[in-house]
Amino acid sequence: MKKALIIHQSKKGHTRRYAQEIGKFLTEKGIESNVISLEEYKADLLQDVSHLFLGCWTSGLFFFAQHPDNEWIHFVQKMNVPEGIHIGLFTTYILATGSMFRAMKKHIPGKVVASMPEWRSKNSLLSEQDKESIARFIAG
Repeated sequence: MKKALIIHQSKKGHTRRYAQEIGKFLTEKGIESNVISLEEYKADLLQDVSHLFLGCWTSGLFFFAQHPDNEWIHFVQKMNVPEGIHIGLFTTYILATGSMFRAMKKHIPGKVVASMPEWRSKNSLLSEQDKESIARFIAG
């Protein structure tokens, strides 16, 4: 059975709500899902996980120089993700995501990041396009 862990870092609650939307959608699709914040993470939560969703809010300027904040960077750099777990990234934003995903990917150690799917939301809700993309990610 497929199992997903959705880890988020949220400043004002938007990214947390988006993570919860992802978890709710996965549960509706029959995927066991656990939505947690960075602070709630324990390494044993990765046991039997097939899909890992990592999310953070967009820090930086409104149109350029977007990046994850230092807490998220240190968290993912210390994570020991077992081989075989599929990773997807998500973020929330005000005006644009710009270089956010490129910045997130460069901090994930030891993983091939070119093909990591990306989801973004301005309103903390999953769009139909997000749902289709997540369904493909889980099916693949």
